[in-house]
Amino acid sequence: DRVQAVVIATPPSTHYEIASYALTHGKHVFVEKPMVKTTEQASQLIQLALQKRLTLLVDHTYIYAKPIQKIQELIAAGALGKILFIESSRINLGRFSLDSDVLWDLAPHDVSICNFILQKTPTAVASYGSAHVVTDLRDRADMRLVYAGGTEAYIRVSWLSPVKERRLTIVGAKKMLVYDNVTASDEIRIYDRSVSIKKNSKQKQTSFRYTDGGVSVIRVPHKEPLLEACADFIKCIQTGSRPRVSGEEGRQVVHILESAQIIL
Repeated sequence: DRVQAVVIATPPSTHYEIASYALTHGKHVFVEKPMVKTTEQASQLIQLALQKRLTLLVDHTYIYAKPIQKIQELIAAGALGKILFIESSRINLGRFSLDSDVLWDLAPHDVSICNFILQKTPTAVASYGSAHVVTDLRDRADMRLVYAGGTEAYIRVSWLSPVKERRLTIVGAKKMLVYDNVTASDEIRIYDRSVSIKKNSKQKQTSFRYTDGGVSVIRVPHKEPLLEACADFIKCIQTGSRPRVSGEEGRQVVHILESAQIIL
């Protein structure tokens, strides 16, 4: 009875059973990504938390990262112009898990980031994956998300890369942005580069105008994202406020992954 809250850091296939047990017994829940393995399970946990008036926080850690929050602010302010597309690469060597394939293991990070910085969820999703080490266990995959307004996101994840890469590239109509979470310490680079169509009505020809300006660097004060997530969890328990990443955001990511049609 002295326990108020639990943190669930177990294989994803066990999340639902443990989380539902904890919520049923009146405990606040902090659960690692992915929240659960099906949209139905996510909905049941959300409903249970509401009924019990408990905090349910899903650990999409990067939403608590200051550089990602800054990028969201820049996009909302129109600093890059209309967002044409996003490319996200999350690759490394392992670690393999028999509980989930690489899409469910790594892509929740990138899906949650794209949803957050665009402040919307995709209208269509598709993916392609392949297995090279363990039969039927996808160890690399590519994902495409289509958002309202024409913005697309391309996500690449892999357990079979000789190098570790965590790179987010955002291409806007006015400017472009790169955030490298491996080589740059909380550093965002904005490139004053773009391409536009220049039409010549007299010659009835289409040419292209290129902008190739300078590069500006935004350095964001470092704060450990996981520590920020934990602080948010405690605050929500104490005040009853809604967490930055609630069960609803967790369900959206699960639904996207579940909906992806993967061809092996």
